[in-house]
Amino acid sequence: TLVIGSPGTAKTSIVQQYCSAMLKQDPRLIVKKANFSFATLPGMFQTQMEADLEKKSNLIFHPRDGRPMIYFLDDLSMPEVNKWGDQPTLEIVRQVLEQGGFYFLDKDLRGRMMTITRVKYIAAMTHPGGGRNDIPDRCKRHMYVFNVTPPEQATVNSIYGTMIRGYYTYQELKGLADFTDMITQATISLWNQCKIKMLPTPAKFHYIFNLRDLSRIFGGILQSPAYDREDKPVT
Repeated sequence: TLVIGSPGTAKTSIVQQYCSAMLKQDPRLIVKKANFSFATLPGMFQTQMEADLEKKSNLIFHPRDGRPMIYFLDDLSMPEVNKWGDQPTLEIVRQVLEQGGFYFLDKDLRGRMMTITRVKYIAAMTHPGGGRNDIPDRCKRHMYVFNVTPPEQATVNSIYGTMIRGYYTYQELKGLADFTDMITQATISLWNQCKIKMLPTPAKFHYIFNLRDLSRIFGGILQSPAYDREDKPVT
């Protein structure tokens, strides 16, 4: 399974909630996570996986005590693309999905296939483009792809408006609580304009505005001490 979406659309949270639900159904389930980055190498991924497995027989490995396992591959598209356009780290991921294991690196068994059983894989990645990589089709073809769409504008207004209104009411700042809708709509409108007018370029590739940026803004508002706002004009 591959969960794909824009940054800040809760892909990781969705997978974690799913794993939590599966744990309630089967307490024996083991959940492991591999965080991919630009510096992740094939050997690093293989070594991490091997550390979470135990030997069943000479060439067959499974999770501890034969329990089922979900392996979460987060930020799957992050590994470096080499000068030939390949991502060697994702080739070993493809091998695990396609052949059910990978080759031993130990000197005694080097070149023989390690078969991995009782492991299911879930991956997450952002949409390619704007400096973000895609993953090879040979790897992607082994996954069911679920696209996570951003929330509707009304939903975003409701989420942050409720947070601000509840906080101001709790602090007994009725004057500011009455301005909640105006503050929320103005902030979200500015955020939308930044997304439209400040597009990423090769020189300004960091111009990517998502829900995380909006959360930081409202988080800053909620963290400001109450005494800084009392008896002062609202600007």
